[in-house]
Parts: sequence; structure tokens; C-alpha cells
Amino acid sequence: MEDTITFEDFKKSDIRIGKVISAERVPEADKLLKLVFDLGEEQRQTPSLNL
Repeated sequence: MEDTITFEDFKKSDIRIGKVISAERVPEADKLLKLVFDLGEEQRQTPSLNL
């Protein structure tokens, strides 16, 4: 296996599951979306996503 990490490095990871609550086109852009996620205790907006 290539590109593996140690278990100690994995334990340092912050993995979260969320739900997309909105997706909007970015004005004046053809292939960008602004996504907002609900992570339970907070909502976060992603940088624009290039489709």
C-alpha cells in the first residue's frame, strides 16, 4: 500500500459528517457553487466549488 499514514497521525485527524443545507451559484461564474453545511453544532460555508 502506498501513501499510508500511521495510526498516531490518523488519531490527530478531525473528520466530520455534515448535511448540505444550501447550494447557490456564484454570480458571474459558470462552474462555481457556494455550499453551506450543517455540522450539528455549527454551520460552515465552503470556498466555492468548481464543477
